[in-house]
Amino acid sequence: MVDIEDRLSLVYLMFFYLSVGMLLPWNFFINVNGYWMHKFRTVNATSNNTELNELQLEFTADLAIAAMVPNVLFLVINGLVGHRFRIFPRILVSLILIVVLFTVTLVLVYVDTDAWQSTFLIVTLATTVLINICNGIFQGGIFGLAGMFPPRYMNAILTGQGLGGVFAAVINILLLLVGDDEVGAAFYCFLFSVVFLTGSIVTFISMSRTKLFKHFSRSAAPGDQGGETNEKSALLTHSRTSSPELTVSVTAVLKSIWEEEVTVFLIYLVTLACFPALTVLVQSSATQRSTWTETFFVPVCCFLVYNLGDYLGRTISAQPCLRKPGSKLCLIIAVLRIVFIPLLMVCNAAPDTRTHTPILISSDPIYVALMTVFAISNGYLTSVVMVSAPRRVESHQQETAANLMAGILGLGLATGAALSALLVQLL
Repeated sequence: MVDIEDRLSLVYLMFFYLSVGMLLPWNFFINVNGYWMHKFRTVNATSNNTELNELQLEFTADLAIAAMVPNVLFLVINGLVGHRFRIFPRILVSLILIVVLFTVTLVLVYVDTDAWQSTFLIVTLATTVLINICNGIFQGGIFGLAGMFPPRYMNAILTGQGLGGVFAAVINILLLLVGDDEVGAAFYCFLFSVVFLTGSIVTFISMSRTKLFKHFSRSAAPGDQGGETNEKSALLTHSRTSSPELTVSVTAVLKSIWEEEVTVFLIYLVTLACFPALTVLVQSSATQRSTWTETFFVPVCCFLVYNLGDYLGRTISAQPCLRKPGSKLCLIIAVLRIVFIPLLMVCNAAPDTRTHTPILISSDPIYVALMTVFAISNGYLTSVVMVSAPRRVESHQQETAANLMAGILGLGLATGAALSALLVQLL
């Protein structure tokens, strides 16, 4: 028997590293909100003018749409036909292109764009579209690959995604604390992302050479539906015998995991409808302006609180000692999360420019509490359904199930992003 045990959990750690980089472009794009507000500021405005202009108000929603629509399109395509193509070239080429495109964003940081803000907006959104086409291919490939491994490896991806958001938020805050202005903070955030993603290329090439990768990416034998089996047993007993006669029915897989599919769609429809397009507009209700209210309130109370909560939820769900809720209960909780949309809309978002809806929640602590529950529920439910879905189908269908879940997650992201643009207009 070939020894395919994951010694020192190296492959697990490689999955974890890759997943941190999976959402790094998106996390840095939204965390450097001050940089975008500077780029799209009203150039000739007086120094005490704090009212946001049209470009500033709509940019985050535009960015979300430019990111999520191509991302979901290619996640869905990957879910439907990804199992027909080799995983290695899909992931490697998409990673290389992401690094190249993100370097363009890095170069533009210190370019004076005041005289061509509209053109800069188009360039930024076009670059975002291309990055997310590649990222959709990358994400879909990694999720599909993890779906063929024991459940622990899917947990590594989901937890790593949460940690990636925390990294982005913390790095941005630290750069602001040490005295960098918003433009300088954005430059170093983007530079870190380029370096980290370059490391992802090296990590993936290294992982592809391991016996464990070759074993699970070559074959998924039938009959192992036991998500409860321990990792070592799964690693040592998984057959390497290829089964060319086995076919994958996308329709059958969709029917088997429909509850998880609806749940993950609702999770991200609600999340992207509110975060970051709505929440980035929430201002501190403190009457006196200060460094806290002007510089740190949004990075801390919006981005850091959300990412910490999301990471906490994903970490809690990965604990084997905890009993996980069933698929029906997860679906019910996902439906209940819809209440966050009206609750966050009546917080202190864009108080100087909103005209259609009243501000009913002006308290900063209440807003932070809402964001915390909102984020923890997002991370927890995501991990539970993404891990359980591939375990509900035959082993040779697990890659397809994971691909489909990633695609439907992306569909929820895109739908939520589109809804966020409408909600901003309704403030």
